[in-house]
Amino acid sequence: MKPIYLIILLLVCSCDLPTNEESNAVARVGEDFLFISDLENQMKPNGSDSIQITTRTINEWAEELLYLKKAEINLSSREKKRLEELVSTYRNDLYVKTYKDKAIQSQLDSIVEKEEIESYFEQNKLNFKTNKRKEIWKSQINNFNEDLYETKRIKIESRDGKLVPNSLVYKKDIDLKKAPLLMYGYGSYGSIIDASFRKTIIPLLNKGFIFCISHIRGGSEMGRQWYEDGKMLNKKNT
Repeated sequence: MKPIYLIILLLVCSCDLPTNEESNAVARVGEDFLFISDLENQMKPNGSDSIQITTRTINEWAEELLYLKKAEINLSSREKKRLEELVSTYRNDLYVKTYKDKAIQSQLDSIVEKEEIESYFEQNKLNFKTNKRKEIWKSQINNFNEDLYETKRIKIESRDGKLVPNSLVYKKDIDLKKAPLLMYGYGSYGSIIDASFRKTIIPLLNKGFIFCISHIRGGSEMGRQWYEDGKMLNKKNT
C-alpha cells in the first residue's frame, strides 16, 4: 500500500496563478511558503501517525507566521527597536562565545612538541630528581608544637574479618591504654575522609584524648570495591 500524505494549501491572501516553485508548496501565509521538502522528516511511509504529525507541523508553522505578521503590524516603533537591540546583542554574544570556545579548544588541542618537553625537563631537573614533596606554605598556629604529637595508621579487624584502616593522632606522653578515644567515621557515596590537620582538636589532644578517623567501608579510601562493600545490602558495614 502506497504511503498517504496530507497536502494542505493554506491561502491567506489572494494570489495569481502559482509559479513552478509555488506549486510545490503545501501551505502559504502571505508571501511565505512551506514546501514538501520541509516536511520530509515528519513523514513516515506506512506510518499511521504521519497524517497527524504533518497536519500539526503545518498548523504550527502557519500559526507562528500569522502571529509574527500581526506583531510586526501592531508593535510600536519603540518596541520594535528595543527588540532589535536585544536580538543584535544576543547575536553578538553568540559570536563572541563561539569564537572564545574555539580559541580555548585550539589551545587545549595544541600538540606539545618534543623540544618543549625536553626544555621543561632541563629547567626543572631538581624536581624530577628528588621525587619528594616540597613544602610550599605552612599555616602558623599559635602555641602549637608539632613535635609533641604523634600520628599513626593502624588496621582494626571488623566482625567479618575485614581489616579497616584507622588514622590516629595523640600527644606523645599519654598512656594509650588508659586514654579516652574519640572516633569519627563516615562511609557513604564513596566520600573520602582525609586524615588532614585539624586545629580544632588540639585542645582535646592536650586533655589526653586520642582522636581517630576510621576509614570505614562505603567510602572509597581503599578503592571502588571498598565503596561497593558499604552500600545497599552491605550498608551495615558502615
